[in-house]
Amino acid sequence: MLVAIETAHGLLVSALLEAGYTVYPINPKAVERYRSRTRVSRAKTDPADAELLARILCTDRERHRPLSVSSAEREEIRSLARDDARAARDQRRLLNRLRQDLLAVFPQAREAFDDLAAPTCLAFLARWPSASEAAAVDEAELEAFFRGQRHGWPARAAARIRAALTAPALTAPPHLASAKAGTIRLACEQLLLIHRQRRAWERRLRELLEGERAHPDGEIYLSLPGLDIRLAARVLAEVGDGATDFTVPNQLQCYGGTAPVTRRSGKQLTIACRLACNRHLRQAAMQWAFCSLSRSAWTRDFYDRQAPPAKPTTKPSEPSPTTGSNCSGTSPTSAPSTTRAPINTTAPKPKRQHAPRRRWTKGVSPPALGRERARLRGARDVRRRSRHAEARRRRGGRRPRRARGGARLACRPPRLAVRGELPPRANAGGTPPRRGAPSTENRRPPRRLLPRLERELRSDRRAHARRQHAARGGAGGAARVDAARLCDRRHGQRQAEAGCAASGGTAAHGEDRPVSLGERFERPPLPPGFDESRARERRSDPAGWRFDDAERAGVWRAITERRDIRRFRPDPLPDELLRRLLEAAHQAPSVGLMQPWRFILVREERTKAEMQALVARERLVQAERFDERARHYLDLKIEGIREAPLSICVCCDREPGREVLGRHTIRDTDLYSTCLAIENLWLAARAEGVGVGWVSFYREDDLRALLGLPERVVPVAWLCLGYPDERPSRPGLEAAGWERRRPLDELVFAERWGKRESEPRPPTIVASAYAVAPTEQPDWWRRLADEVRPGDPTAAIRVRDASDELVKPAGSLGALETLLERWAIATGTTPPSRPRAGIIVFAADHGVAERGVSLYPARVGAQVAAAAARGETAIGVLARALGAELVVADVGLSGPRVAGLVDRRVVDGSADITKGPALTAGQLRTAIETGHSLARHLAQRCDLLILGEIGIGNTTVASALLAALTRLPPEAVCGRGTGLDAQGLERKRDTVASALAANAPDGADPLECLRRLGGLEIAALVGGLLAAAAARRPVLLDGFATGVAALAACRLQPALRDYLIAGHRSAEPAHARVLTELGLEPLLDLRLRLGEASGAALALPLVGLAARLHTEMRRFDQAGVDRAGAE
Repeated sequence: MLVAIETAHGLLVSALLEAGYTVYPINPKAVERYRSRTRVSRAKTDPADAELLARILCTDRERHRPLSVSSAEREEIRSLARDDARAARDQRRLLNRLRQDLLAVFPQAREAFDDLAAPTCLAFLARWPSASEAAAVDEAELEAFFRGQRHGWPARAAARIRAALTAPALTAPPHLASAKAGTIRLACEQLLLIHRQRRAWERRLRELLEGERAHPDGEIYLSLPGLDIRLAARVLAEVGDGATDFTVPNQLQCYGGTAPVTRRSGKQLTIACRLACNRHLRQAAMQWAFCSLSRSAWTRDFYDRQAPPAKPTTKPSEPSPTTGSNCSGTSPTSAPSTTRAPINTTAPKPKRQHAPRRRWTKGVSPPALGRERARLRGARDVRRRSRHAEARRRRGGRRPRRARGGARLACRPPRLAVRGELPPRANAGGTPPRRGAPSTENRRPPRRLLPRLERELRSDRRAHARRQHAARGGAGGAARVDAARLCDRRHGQRQAEAGCAASGGTAAHGEDRPVSLGERFERPPLPPGFDESRARERRSDPAGWRFDDAERAGVWRAITERRDIRRFRPDPLPDELLRRLLEAAHQAPSVGLMQPWRFILVREERTKAEMQALVARERLVQAERFDERARHYLDLKIEGIREAPLSICVCCDREPGREVLGRHTIRDTDLYSTCLAIENLWLAARAEGVGVGWVSFYREDDLRALLGLPERVVPVAWLCLGYPDERPSRPGLEAAGWERRRPLDELVFAERWGKRESEPRPPTIVASAYAVAPTEQPDWWRRLADEVRPGDPTAAIRVRDASDELVKPAGSLGALETLLERWAIATGTTPPSRPRAGIIVFAADHGVAERGVSLYPARVGAQVAAAAARGETAIGVLARALGAELVVADVGLSGPRVAGLVDRRVVDGSADITKGPALTAGQLRTAIETGHSLARHLAQRCDLLILGEIGIGNTTVASALLAALTRLPPEAVCGRGTGLDAQGLERKRDTVASALAANAPDGADPLECLRRLGGLEIAALVGGLLAAAAARRPVLLDGFATGVAALAACRLQPALRDYLIAGHRSAEPAHARVLTELGLEPLLDLRLRLGEASGAALALPLVGLAARLHTEMRRFDQAGVDRAGAE
């Protein structure tokens, strides 16, 4: 059944199409024209229009196109593309309004920021919308703001913006500035929302066009020049994906409004613009045309070739009949040129000649068509007269004579002199002939020379055409230039021979000898870098381009002996050597010679420490995927970031919108080219004796935030470079039995893909987002954090060197060797055989304990702390057994003071986190400084610190803080604590969710999260960790709450991680996640859930035992053991 309707969209149209009806959309403008043909009154009534639509289907159905059923992907793409285009228009409108408002009251902002549409600029104006507010901001606050915006150079940007804001400028009245501040803030917030939403739409469109389940036509549209993701989606959405939508190109032109409407009335034929069209398609096509010209070189060239040639600048004039040629062979009177002026001329640039518009002769009246033809004939006549004038000038001013048959032979001057005649410039003395003398050049040639002259003219014209085509860059330009040069050389030789015959046997070259055949056909000189080989050489020896035997052996050795190095010497690399390695990488091939690689040299210990933390965390995350192979996986050394003197982050600059030769079909060729540069660097490093280790255990977003990479730059590899501290004969994974090198025959197929079952692959690892560094830090915190310095990774190399000499296989002590290396990084030496330990236990109460999140009431916390101080709890017994000094401090217990505790109470318990922040800013600072002071004094009397806590309900507080820092749901961070049942666990999860909703913490600011969701003992733990690291004392971490405090402290000061050792892993499920985030492997796993630093105290004997193994074991040479037998 056929249905005609005056719209092409809507729920009714979709329902009709789904029901199987054939729907013809008739534009209301077209219906109005049909109405004027059928009725005189042209009155619009619904019944009459319905009858008219039915009549249109019966009589003029072939003039209209039925709707086709579109795919669901195309419908989604059309909806997203149209919404994105509408949002872009709103964005431009808001930006224009914002520019006007800033010009009126805040002109300094337009000078400070180059791009007002940038998110950083909008965030700045939303925060400080007036000149007075912006001028009051100091440079430190600006630097913190730009650091929070992920700016690559926050200090430089802050200084530049500060200078622009404080420069003298006109200011608006205060009342007007305050009135406009709200408008500016509102406009910036709206623009930020539009920017974020458009980014989300762009990601979805990219999935629909480039993802695993992409639209089948997406690759075709993205390969067209000038189309990016958004514009390709618009064109695809409006053109459609139906195979029978447009059978001929004219239908698509009419649908897009690019074909005109032709109307005839009697003798009048007019052309009008087509208004009844898809305006979305027309706008997309116009934008596509502009983007193609600006982004595609060959489209720009094609457009320029369609432009008409420039008109003659001067009117051709008749030269004097008596004007001859000068001595240099050039005419003193130059003819006007009809060619375009070169682009690089020093003269003023002429106005650009645009391509002529397409003309439809059917729509042009006869008088106008006649005028156009007359204009074209006039231009042709002008060009013809110019050529004739040039010919007359060369022949001395006389009109050329006609030969028999009517052919004008002197249109171009012949380049071959007639026997017995000399050209005018060959007279005695080299002077032109006197005035009135007969010109031998204008004399009619003998009849016997006419065929020869005609052949010479044809040859000259062909050579001239070849030279012009080669100069324009035609196909085979270099070969055609050589052919033109050879043709000119042959013609010059023939002219010299003719001159020699005319002068009695003397050549015109100035030499009294004939020109040899080798000189006639001498090959022209080649440009530098051109192929100097000959076809004869390549044919006789096809393999002649190979290296000699010694060079080939060196190349093959570098390939086969390349290894992934994980152990490095601390010796730095010379600058000349590093330069050679980077030059080798820069010589790598790249598709379209795009050279997308970029190299970031990393030498700072702080940056390398943060990178090592990211790698250690992801390593533990992946270890969970290997099941029974996890322990074997953790024994493998996968990186040497801190040990290597230099790290290089190899990045790929994707440069969106740039058209690159060969990348229009395979978008990732820039990534492949970057990998080739890495391989070049690796092979060159092997040849120079330098070790390279590729580190791949990180997430791109984390590395992007660490190095400040822009969005278009992709980090491809983190390479560790240095002199190797190992010289493996086989790849490390192959030697460890982790993987094997497969036979080549299994990987080579003939003609088609081989049918073989694929090996199972491990599932994809999904990790949570990594919180970035804080955006702002107060001065008191910065003072404490700046006391912490990164550890010394070279000390770990010394310890490992000594450990490898002991009578044992290398790395056989497993986690104990890692413990010794971490101790050496923190202290610079190995631990003593009987380390002196100091134990600090911070006690505090929490207001959230009243919500039933623990089995014990809040008053029990003070009782347990008093018993611990008397040595009656687990930590008291362990401290006596280990000979450790125990300090139990009251930093926030409720109720009366407790005897036996170190009284450093800040406040009587923290507030209920489900109702608001737990602490004030002053209470947080006091608690951190209190923990810092206690740990600093105790660190002076011991070799390491053990930190613990006592507090009823502190696992709930720690769970809420962990959820804020890692953005994990409450179900993933809450455990049973001291033994909750199912109902208690559910109540605990609800409490954490309520706390997160009430405080809305920002994971990017750990200090603020600690204030809103933390406790007094957790804040004191943070201060104690900073003091221990500042005193270069290792810290044995205890359980879940202590681990969360360490995680918050490491987010604030990444160098702190060098001083942490995980004592054990508790029974709290989220404790494993905390250790993963810290990148630490625990020494013990006893399923403890006691707290009080008891788990860390149990791990203390392992430190002494590891030290005794390292110092008391003998070396191979001392024990008389053959080293090869211990491998």
